Amino acid sequence: MNKFNFKNIVTTNYDTVLEKEILHKPDIMYPGSGKELNNVENSSKQVLYKIHGNMSNPISIVLTNSQYYRFMHNEGYYKSKLYIFFASNTILMLGYSFSDINIQGIYFQFRNDYRNLLNEFDKNNPKVYLVIRKEERKNQNGYYLLYEKYLNSCGINIIDEYESIPQFLAELYKELKEYRENKGLEKLIPCENLITIKNALMNAINKSKINISEEYFIDYIKAVVHIFKYPSILAKEPFNVDLSNLEEDERIPDSIGLNLLDSILTLVEENPNLTTLDEYNEIIILSLEFAEQARNKLRNFYYYPDRFERFMKLSIKAKKFELTESKKKYFSEMFGQALRYSGFEFGKCYGSAEIINKEISKMPEEILQVYIEDIESKWQEFNEDEDKMFGIISNREIDWLNKFAEKRYWSKDLLDRIENLISKIQESRAVYFGG
Repeated sequence: MNKFNFKNIVTTNYDTVLEKEILHKPDIMYPGSGKELNNVENSSKQVLYKIHGNMSNPISIVLTNSQYYRFMHNEGYYKSKLYIFFASNTILMLGYSFSDINIQGIYFQFRNDYRNLLNEFDKNNPKVYLVIRKEERKNQNGYYLLYEKYLNSCGINIIDEYESIPQFLAELYKELKEYRENKGLEKLIPCENLITIKNALMNAINKSKINISEEYFIDYIKAVVHIFKYPSILAKEPFNVDLSNLEEDERIPDSIGLNLLDSILTLVEENPNLTTLDEYNEIIILSLEFAEQARNKLRNFYYYPDRFERFMKLSIKAKKFELTESKKKYFSEMFGQALRYSGFEFGKCYGSAEIINKEISKMPEEILQVYIEDIESKWQEFNEDEDKMFGIISNREIDWLNKFAEKRYWSKDLLDRIENLISKIQESRAVYFGG
């Protein structure tokens, strides 16, 4: 479920399973949370609406009939929010039978308000889907057909051919990925720019000068991001790259990946403001993924230093580094792996430690902060579980933290945080090992 990065999730559960085990640190909203006026929907973070309360605040929990009716009469913010979701979004209901009277009441109010428009709209633009497991369908016997007819009359489309919710989500993710791959650049780049961008990509792939004017730079960067995410596009016109000889788990040929990243570096030399784009942040993450693919999946360490060097060069040029929480977590995990790898003998042999030592002082502080924040967060989360605690950070990463602390070019705030983190780790290990 966390692969989809849904912006808004609504649950009637008041436990903490979703936020702790499945989602990536969402903003949490529930009656009595006091966050209703914080405009969380305008942030880049995922928002989890717990409309029946949260365990951390027992008085907010909705269980009894009187509490259900209290919600309907007193919680105007959440009623309005659900109404807007029904009106403005496609809704997917998982593990839910559409029996909650609060959600029913708001949904039927929405249907009643727009009844003259929805009858025709439902036929061509279904907006609400309900996933029901095969087992549930069997258990309802003859009643199921009536239930299905009732839901369809309410504009709710049933999906009932899957054994489990995880099976459905896996299939949905697969189809969504295929759809994105197949839609190609035509849906991404304005028609009038498409030929120019494709020609520039062909030049980059062949290590030639891309020859585009500045007005095409942003579209070009978007196209490179799309290729790294969905490299099967390279097998199609006009690229016609033979991808059949790739090693197992290799997603993009080494030379093509390096050439495309070099073309981005060339563009930002001409226009440094490109490094403020969200797409440039995507390129940084994808370049690190490209490097880690050589180390972790291909086990071909010969590819690694050139790829990792491109990541460092792209990172150094970044003027901002703003990511969603899920992307922060993903980036931090890969960056931590790179630090761990550089401490091994073969990592030293292939130069990643040397590259980090040489270039880390030039890297924007925001990038290192993402990694430090993730370690701090994990340490705080697991500080009462010693077994998990020592799996958070390796000895090699601690060595790098000490090296970072020795280099005094970071801000005082970041240096203090690094030194404080090192101190906590050393104290915990001393207690754990009896030192």
